[in-house]
Amino acid sequence: MVRIAGTLAVRQGRARRRLIVVRAVMVCIARTLTVGLFAVMPSAEAGAADGPRSEPLRLGSNRFRAGNAIEQLALAPHGTQLATVHRATQQHVALTVWDAETGQPLREQLILRELFRGMVWGARGGFAVVSCPDNEQKNTLARHRPFPHDFCVWNFTDRNTERPEALGQSNPAASRSRATWPRFYFSADGRCVAAWGASGDGRYAVEVYALSPAAHATQLHRLAILELGAEDVDEVRLSADGEIVVTFRELANPERSGSRDYTATVWQVRRGQPATRPFRLTTTDATPNSPLLELAPDGRAVFVLVHDGDQWGVDEVPLTTAPRRKVARWPNAQWPRDGRFAFACSGHRLALAVDRQTFLVNKETGEELGRLEGHAGRIVQVAIAAEGRRIATADEYGLIRLWDAKSLRPVHEVPHHRAPVEHAELSPDGRRLLTWSRDDTVRLWDIATGTELRALTPTPAQPQADCITNRPTFTPDGTAVVLRTAQRLIARDWQTGLEIPLPGELAHAPPHLAVFAPNGQAMLTWSDDKPRISVYDWPSGKKRFTIQPPGPPQPAQFSADSTVVFTGIGSGLRWDARTGQELPPGANAERPEALWPVVGLRSPLAGVLHTPRGQVPQLLEAGTGHPIPRGYIGGNSETWEPRARAGMAVSPCGQQFAAVVEREQLVVLGEWASGEARRWLRGHRGPVRILGFTPDGSKLLTAGGDHTVVVWDVLLTHAPLTEAFKKETRAAKLWDLLATGPAPEAYLAMARLAREPAAAVQMARRKLRPATTSDRETHTSTHTSILAEVRAIELLESLHTPEAMQLLRELAGGDKAAFRTQEAQRALQRLELTHPSPP
Repeated sequence: MVRIAGTLAVRQGRARRRLIVVRAVMVCIARTLTVGLFAVMPSAEAGAADGPRSEPLRLGSNRFRAGNAIEQLALAPHGTQLATVHRATQQHVALTVWDAETGQPLREQLILRELFRGMVWGARGGFAVVSCPDNEQKNTLARHRPFPHDFCVWNFTDRNTERPEALGQSNPAASRSRATWPRFYFSADGRCVAAWGASGDGRYAVEVYALSPAAHATQLHRLAILELGAEDVDEVRLSADGEIVVTFRELANPERSGSRDYTATVWQVRRGQPATRPFRLTTTDATPNSPLLELAPDGRAVFVLVHDGDQWGVDEVPLTTAPRRKVARWPNAQWPRDGRFAFACSGHRLALAVDRQTFLVNKETGEELGRLEGHAGRIVQVAIAAEGRRIATADEYGLIRLWDAKSLRPVHEVPHHRAPVEHAELSPDGRRLLTWSRDDTVRLWDIATGTELRALTPTPAQPQADCITNRPTFTPDGTAVVLRTAQRLIARDWQTGLEIPLPGELAHAPPHLAVFAPNGQAMLTWSDDKPRISVYDWPSGKKRFTIQPPGPPQPAQFSADSTVVFTGIGSGLRWDARTGQELPPGANAERPEALWPVVGLRSPLAGVLHTPRGQVPQLLEAGTGHPIPRGYIGGNSETWEPRARAGMAVSPCGQQFAAVVEREQLVVLGEWASGEARRWLRGHRGPVRILGFTPDGSKLLTAGGDHTVVVWDVLLTHAPLTEAFKKETRAAKLWDLLATGPAPEAYLAMARLAREPAAAVQMARRKLRPATTSDRETHTSTHTSILAEVRAIELLESLHTPEAMQLLRELAGGDKAAFRTQEAQRALQRLELTHPSPP
């Protein structure tokens, strides 16, 4: 047995050695064929290497951030989950269910706004009511009143419940042709919903429906019809148990200002008749969409807002003959600026959200139980869990906060920004990012790890003002941040957070916006309330001059070469940055409507895209109008159209741009040479703002309605590949796609070729040679052939290997008039800027 085992071991060892030799030979052959012929690429089974990880890096927390203002808010009875409705696109709202512990969405459903009627979360689950336009043909108009199956109820808290088919379909004709019931109100226990409006014959009514769980979206079950006659009502409220409906009609009273008069009628749902005679009540005037009154849970009284003299507060108006009662009063100084409120009532507590804080009041005694504070924006929704353990508030920035109803403390802290990021700036060394939002903080981040380094507070004097006038900035050496307070301009060391004295006359500068010159030798201050521009030497702080621009105020900035101060991108107003002498208008001010701002991370305005009608677009310096040689822009301004008038970013490498697709709330990474989209970047909740590319063009930064900044890896060599492109081994097909394919497919083909640098360079050598006088292309090349050369040179530039650099130098040495030569020269210039040679 021992001999047999030994013999087998020897044979196995020989077999392994032969297998290793065979594999080595095969690898050598494959490498030779790949580099020499580019006919054999990695096998389909192995696929292309994905390269370094390119997942986006997020700066900040997106927990409990809906991405847009909350329109409806509901807490589960036990308080462990909540549901929100917010605007997702121009046509859709998003109904989202959140985990109260993690702050992350559990599920989300887009619903056409024209179909959505509202949602509630009661003891039997969460229900959404959706209109069904496809039922138009079911003889709806025969009775001049909608059938219950014209609406459906969807139990969105049950994962097994089938969603309504109508959620993603639009049929505007249906809602125009039949009776409309545009307004809905839900009972707090989630058992009933009241719909009211006009029927087909011009009569008005309130219909009460039952909300019943089902395995699929089901029709509403009508409980009662409350006939209103020929006159509509302005408000409807339903008691917590769905047994009582109160309708309110606003009375015309032109002599009375600052208040509204209503007649209220109490209806018993089961009888379908008024329970009492209409009676009159008065509430304080406010914005039209504000809820000025709230029905008590038992349906026996109404809470109304009042504003009398030097106080404001809440009164209780019984729906009987009992007298009106004061509940709570606060000083007039706390009256909200815009007069908007959010009510919630549960048990003995009344929650009243005013501006950024929520007042909790014992509705029986009028005692103020406490206040919930911590929002950066105006609170628009408030909810109290049925079991009373949790309170939820939501603001206009889409931030949701949960509170312990007993201690009135937040259940979770809210890290990082509490409002959307409005401005970002990269430090001079490129290692740190400064962000500012309207939450009273300036935050600094490590751009490599996403770690927050420091939060500086308070920031600017007017957190609700436009970010153009409140923007903080780095000092030229990157050691401090300059920002404005209510009284003055200050600087703070970013490492310690301590204030640093500003030099010279800047120590007494008014609290205006500060902008440093790109060369770091000057600083200007500007404000829109007093349109004056002052320019100072830096770092001495000696004032050079002060000017007062004519016309409406516009942001003041330095030109890229620091020699010019200008306002706006199309005003034409310019001054010498050293003397203050007025200069002739810049070349880019001839047609302001053809100018598009180009944003960046080092200055608020990185340039201007000039798109004159019928001509090739140009990238120009803001303030001077000098051309910026970034890359080839194909076509003309009639065929090449930027995708967002709000601004765009252009990669320093010259071949890519980024813009926001506003309706879809996503970012398009576009091809500079064709103006077409390459990739669509989805990672934010809510509206997206382009911040800019990093100086080496490897990263793109965007800010979203979720209050975070996302860092995208946009290197061609790191671009994500589809499975089909990972497995593609036909080099000829990939090169054909690079040369003639549409931008998305050409981009993937380039990224696939970039996974094999040596083979890609060899293939490029076969397709590209230095241009000669005999094949001069300046006037004969077509847009297609030029686009192919732009993409091929971009591929070589992205590889940045010695072989690729050598080929670029050879191409740059061709005929000077040839496009291929000029594009290769531009690529070498860009590489020298983004990857400078060591001294």
